[in-house]
Amino acid sequence: LGRRADSLDRRVALRAHLEAGALDHQLFRWMTPDGFPEDGASLLATSGLMGRLEFNQGIYAGDDLNVRFDPVGLLQSRGVDLQDVDAVVRELTILFFQENSSQEDRRLVAEFLGTDLQGAPLPLDITAPDYELRVRQAACLVASLPQGMQQ
Repeated sequence: LGRRADSLDRRVALRAHLEAGALDHQLFRWMTPDGFPEDGASLLATSGLMGRLEFNQGIYAGDDLNVRFDPVGLLQSRGVDLQDVDAVVRELTILFFQENSSQEDRRLVAEFLGTDLQGAPLPLDITAPDYELRVRQAACLVASLPQGMQQ
């Protein structure tokens, strides 16, 4: 029993040491009260970047246990014309970044969503078998824009 108590005391002491910021790190907490840091080395930390990439992967795949994202249903519920590339892109950028996206970013996403692999125009058709996948890909691209790495 004495050994077990000693081990527990050491773990408690280590946790207190870490939480006190002795290693410039707090256990299981974001460093800022509003989520990810927005600048400096912490923004570029591998674990933070990997978390963002995993989130984006969940948007794309649609089967992540932690991310339930139905972009088509969400757009539909907001009254967006699901066959209008610009309307879909505008709403996706608003959903992810409010009004904080550039015209160039929206243009690039619209070009991606509205063309085929060769760059030829490809209209959005809600009856096409790949419609949801295309919208998911566009949502993932929006989330991957530089603003997404700063959120």
